[in-house]
Amino acid sequence: MNSSDLASLCLRSSLPPVRCQNSCRLSDLGLLSSALVLFRLLYLLMARLFGWLALLARDDTLKDVEILVVRHEALLSRTEVEDLCLLAVAAVG
Repeated sequence: MNSSDLASLCLRSSLPPVRCQNSCRLSDLGLLSSALVLFRLLYLLMARLFGWLALLARDDTLKDVEILVVRHEALLSRTEVEDLCLLAVAAVG
């Protein structure tokens, strides 16, 4: 049996489409997807807005402390990366 025989066999034996009983219509899924995206967008916007409001209510000293903590975390992660690079170079050489 060659490829043309297989193609003609496939075209002749066309079965009716099978539909699952629990499947939703595409239009329902699109509406649900749009609603979920809208809800997520509103949630993210509100979370960002409340974060900004909380930042405005903070004292300047608390803001300075937070900046120092973030700088310290960045310094620690930078030294960890440098240590890993030195270990990798030592392992290769």
